Amino acid sequence: MILRSVILYNTVAWIEIYPALSGGNGERFRKKLKVLRSHLTAAVGVRKEVSMLAAKRFADTMTLSRGFLAAAIVWLGMTRGLEALPGVVVLTLIAWTTDCFDGTIARRSHVDFQTWIGANDLVFDLSIAGSLLAYLSLISLLPVWIGAAYALFWLWAFWRYGFFLAGVKISQALVYGYFITAVFTQSLVYGAALVAWIVFAVVATWPRFLNEAVPTFFNDVRDLVRKREA
Repeated sequence: MILRSVILYNTVAWIEIYPALSGGNGERFRKKLKVLRSHLTAAVGVRKEVSMLAAKRFADTMTLSRGFLAAAIVWLGMTRGLEALPGVVVLTLIAWTTDCFDGTIARRSHVDFQTWIGANDLVFDLSIAGSLLAYLSLISLLPVWIGAAYALFWLWAFWRYGFFLAGVKISQALVYGYFITAVFTQSLVYGAALVAWIVFAVVATWPRFLNEAVPTFFNDVRDLVRKREA
């Protein structure tokens, strides 16, 4: 597609200057030029649409990957236990990175429809927090009954009020905070890596974090309070 556009562009340029070089009136060439311009416009338009769809698909792939990462974290907890902690930290960092960028890529693709994966982005986000909760319980860094009670509470909250953004963020933050604390008790290096990633992510996305994420969070809390009062 790119090669075709380049060829058409150079052909159009030649057709434009040929009449002047040949001394002719160039009427026949101008007609050909109009046809070639229409093909060039179509080629560029198709290329842009393909690029937009590719960006959207890439964003969805990043979102979907969190489901597989969550399954891998639980599997590591069941098969290798505490020994797998470094791998779990790495998988968590990968998941956080995909969560940090998939929304931005999807918005910049300018695709005006939402896929099933995009519509369930919050579910994939929660899968990582849920898998870490399970992992902590499996390796006995969190009492099983506390992990189960925490999970049941949020399942009830989401069943009662839906997947409201504020609830998702709070439920994730508490799990992530406990996970980081637990990691620090086992390894200062891996604990520091988690904290460093969070600091870097906040600094790198500070304008959007301050102007979009924070107001959206508090607006969601306000809407939830109004819903309960109603």
